[in-house]
Amino acid sequence: MFKEKETLLQNMAFMGIMAALNVLLSALGAYVPIVGIFVVIFLPFFSAITAMICKWKYYPIYAIATIIVSLCATFWHTEFTVFYLIPSVITGFLFGLCFKLKLNATYSLLFTSLTQLGLTYLAIPIIEAIYGTNLIDTFLTLLQLKDNPHALIIVPSFIYLLSLAQMLLSYIVLHNEIKKFSNEEMNKNGLIIKLTGLGLSILVIPLAFSFINMSYLFMFVSLFLTVSVFIDLIFTKNKLIIVISSILFSLGFIFVFAFYSLIQMPYTFLLINTSNILLLTFSLLYNLKREKKVC
Repeated sequence: MFKEKETLLQNMAFMGIMAALNVLLSALGAYVPIVGIFVVIFLPFFSAITAMICKWKYYPIYAIATIIVSLCATFWHTEFTVFYLIPSVITGFLFGLCFKLKLNATYSLLFTSLTQLGLTYLAIPIIEAIYGTNLIDTFLTLLQLKDNPHALIIVPSFIYLLSLAQMLLSYIVLHNEIKKFSNEEMNKNGLIIKLTGLGLSILVIPLAFSFINMSYLFMFVSLFLTVSVFIDLIFTKNKLIIVISSILFSLGFIFVFAFYSLIQMPYTFLLINTSNILLLTFSLLYNLKREKKVC
């Protein structure tokens, strides 16, 4: 089924199936709001696989048909289509595009998840203006966090992690398909990724005293890059490097449990950022040492 489509009939047939699945999940999410939070994780997948194996010239037909039919199918709650489906159709296409262009896997996941985050935030004021619905309040109510004084702090991070989960699911399911377009360079995390992660993790500290919601967001974006680098270090198969990396990666989480009662909320969980700074710094030093040996 996941073979590149060549003829018009093959493309239209496959796009029709993917559009139908999108509409089905949109209707389910609109009808059962609490289920919608989990349904949205699967939405970009259908658009991603469509972008990867179908001709790009037909993608606008798929996108427009999916959105129009979904709006009709969720006429009693079209906010779901605007807030979730439309961003997913866009990021699904970008996901497929990234891998067809042989971009680094970490870059691709980071770019598409941040794009999904941006599109989601763009949809919030649009929906409030058209429907008079405050989606952030709705989201907090569904999660029973409306009365939590720190709830608004985690909203950007939650939306980012949800966006990242969407992209990761597509990546995992489509891994065999992605390998057709991949090369060795796609799986390497270079200097820019490590410096970006370290830079974000350092920015977490001053932001914690002024824009703590952004501080948490930067920490989780950096954590994604840190995990990616950590996986690279494990694949070095150097036992000493693996042990040191594992200890450094664990320290931030250990600090959270060790100092949970001593540090005032909502600052406690920012201690996870210690793992980001330590592991990324170690990885940069390790790379520097290897380059010196080569020279």
